[in-house]
Amino acid sequence: MKKYKSEALEALHESMSDLYKAGGISDERMRFYDEGCLVKSTPEGERPQSQKPPGGIRSGAPVYARGK
Repeated sequence: MKKYKSEALEALHESMSDLYKAGGISDERMRFYDEGCLVKSTPEGERPQSQKPPGGIRSGAPVYARGK
């Protein structure tokens, strides 16, 4: 089963898929829509690369000033 990033992207992907089946767009262009609209699945037991390792919240910049 395909998972989509949003309902709007699902509708777009389905339209482009129909156009692809009719020969209206290339394999390369369909891969573009696959990458943009579908949620990438990861094998069970593996973490997606975007997740940070456990260990607490990390801020984008160090905290220099602390209240006394």
